[in-house]
Amino acid sequence: MAGVNLIKRLVQLGLLDSKNVDNARQVKSATTRYENIKKENSVFAKREKLAAKNNFDTVIKEEKFPKNIITPEDLQGEILIPLMGDPSNIGLLSQVGGIPVKSNVQGGSKFPSKWDDLAWASQAGSAGNYVNKVRHVEDTFGQAPISVNTLMTDSSMYSPKFVRDPVFQQLDISPKLLKKDVLEFDERVRNEGSVDLSDWPGLFNGGIEMLDNLSMIKRGKVLEIMSMPKFRNKGFPLVQETINAARDPRFAGSSLGDSGAAIVRVDPSRDVIPLPDRIHENYDAGILKVPGSPVQQFERLIPYRKSFKDLFAEKAVAVDKNGRPLNYQNIIGSGNLSKEGIQRADQKWVDENMAFLERMKGNPKGLLAAGGGAAAPTAGLISTESPQQKASNQDALSVSMDGIDTKSRSLPEFGGQTFETALAMLRGMGVGLLDAIQMISDGMVPESAMLPSGNKRITVPDFQPKYMTKKDKGFVENVGGLLF
Repeated sequence: MAGVNLIKRLVQLGLLDSKNVDNARQVKSATTRYENIKKENSVFAKREKLAAKNNFDTVIKEEKFPKNIITPEDLQGEILIPLMGDPSNIGLLSQVGGIPVKSNVQGGSKFPSKWDDLAWASQAGSAGNYVNKVRHVEDTFGQAPISVNTLMTDSSMYSPKFVRDPVFQQLDISPKLLKKDVLEFDERVRNEGSVDLSDWPGLFNGGIEMLDNLSMIKRGKVLEIMSMPKFRNKGFPLVQETINAARDPRFAGSSLGDSGAAIVRVDPSRDVIPLPDRIHENYDAGILKVPGSPVQQFERLIPYRKSFKDLFAEKAVAVDKNGRPLNYQNIIGSGNLSKEGIQRADQKWVDENMAFLERMKGNPKGLLAAGGGAAAPTAGLISTESPQQKASNQDALSVSMDGIDTKSRSLPEFGGQTFETALAMLRGMGVGLLDAIQMISDGMVPESAMLPSGNKRITVPDFQPKYMTKKDKGFVENVGGLLF
């Protein structure tokens, strides 16, 4: 197996973090783990041999659409409302990690560009509620709002049929799973605590067919369980790699609520319409555009707390029924569901968002204008953080403020950034020390003689930055490691 293909596979399987592909020690550790898993499970080993024949490639033929770039200044005087959507692409998915599949990926922010009359697709109830919100805003303020696409996270990709189909197609192509492993999976699904799946009939006893009739949450939970490392290591389908394949590559590294990939005008005078499967297999209702209105987009994604800054600020001080502050995910959800959940594109909003775009020039993160090309064979090396990793479990005031320089920060924020910089430097020095010890112990003396923990790898406690960006934190840690 060629070295580059092995590294690509280690990342696809989640055994190696994409940021460590140039770290020889991390690659060696992941490779050893990979070889051990193959020895431990024959189905996994056979599946890997089959996938290797196709170089572990993931292939999607992505549809291209014209880009109509506007700036926040072009929206001055408008009323904006969020339009949540998953980060999926549009195109034909034909291979996942070397395993042949066939799926028409149909969703995401490109959807209104593909269909002349359609602004969005959703379940009938949700679609109807959204159109009612558009009508409410028009009746209240005397002008119809503009809908701005706000991104959901990878967790929203567990449910769509265009993801489920290629996941289960992998079962047909790959070696047959061991009976004991299937039974373990079925038992894990039935005992899922967060939702009631106690009537799960079994993966190969009608479970796959049953998913079509389950709620989106329950469908997603089944795939979420299947994506667990313990089942991945038993030869189950590569769920995360399938999600990566179906995701629009422009959204790699995106965060919950990032806005501006599609900007459309929903027609308040027209009711939702039923959608045939050829348009969308997962959603049964279509929301219609104002006839002849263009689909537009910003040059890059804008964080929710900027694109809907007043709505965010309003909901950030709200509390739940138990009197606790809302987390970031619930702030966004609350604002989206509220009929009064709007953002005026006034002069202050225009100035702040134009300044943000100016500050971000040259930064590839969130760039939309240059995106949309076919995914390269190594596209799987880029990962999108889950809401648990990025935002969902953080307090509203703890969310990273990308693009904000220190000159515009308050004194507590500046102090917090200074403290986190020092902490990151110390952590980098600690990691560098342990790396040096480990290198010596691996090559010169028994590990137990150097490390009191015997064969355990010691790790330095990490932290999630509140005031500095993750990129800056990583840079400072690397400097700390070099200084040591």
